Amino acid sequence: MSALVPSIYAYVGHRAEEGSEGLIMGIYNIPTAAGIAIGNLIGGFSLSRLGLDLTIILAALTLVIAVALTAVMWMALRGRGVSLSRQST
Repeated sequence: MSALVPSIYAYVGHRAEEGSEGLIMGIYNIPTAAGIAIGNLIGGFSLSRLGLDLTIILAALTLVIAVALTAVMWMALRGRGVSLSRQST
């Protein structure tokens, strides 16, 4: 995982349009950091209180919500004219 994270940051930065790299990196970093911090706490709590089966269901529901929020943010950016890809020069 530690080798993958720098590659992801490089890819996200490369794919962002020139001038919007900070916005795109912020959009990527906020949910990533929050997910790492909060996800571990919620996962441990739910495993100890609810058991493995309900914890897996909770994780699956969280994934669905994350995908939906990503789609909403992507559509909002497209509506503002921000492209998520950079043309190769």
